[in-house]
Amino acid sequence: MAQKFSRKKYLINREIQLKYLLLTVAVLVAYTLFLLAAIFVPQMQEFAAELTLAGKADDARVIMELHKTFWPAALAVIALFGVGSILVTHKIVGPLFSIDRTIREMAAGNLTVRAHIRKGDELQEFHHNFNAMADNLERLLIDLERGCRCMGECGEALEREIDSGRLDSPEIAKLLVRLKGDREKFCREMQRYSFRRDK
Repeated sequence: MAQKFSRKKYLINREIQLKYLLLTVAVLVAYTLFLLAAIFVPQMQEFAAELTLAGKADDARVIMELHKTFWPAALAVIALFGVGSILVTHKIVGPLFSIDRTIREMAAGNLTVRAHIRKGDELQEFHHNFNAMADNLERLLIDLERGCRCMGECGEALEREIDSGRLDSPEIAKLLVRLKGDREKFCREMQRYSFRRDK
């Protein structure tokens, strides 16, 4: 059964998430002020143009009713969108945080770690590609280690043959063939990767 990953904190990267929270709230405040002007300016103009006291009282009552309903609704919308921005950024910042932590561990030398993100988080494909890259890197190092070990064993066997004084033995010829084969295999494996090669 696959392990389920969950996060306890919603503010994973305070700087990024609070920046988007403030951006969301600023946009909503600007929208609210525009909406406020669109609703109240015509009412205020009507109030100013009204000549009778009864008409002004009716217009004032309408303006007061608008104030009673508009401000709580506007504040509720701003608060809901602010909380929503934290939840949305959580689904983006969380995977980035996981991948960043994995990169740090890999840079420190632990190539067995993998990034884990939750189902429903954003950046699923990025996460999958990152882990595929990490798998490739680990496989390469396993192959390199295996190749070094084989070449070392072959070299030691060759040394023993030379030390025994049997330079013309068929065993030396076999070891040289094996060493050449291991080297070719090693070189083929290295050609799969692009990297800066020493000249």
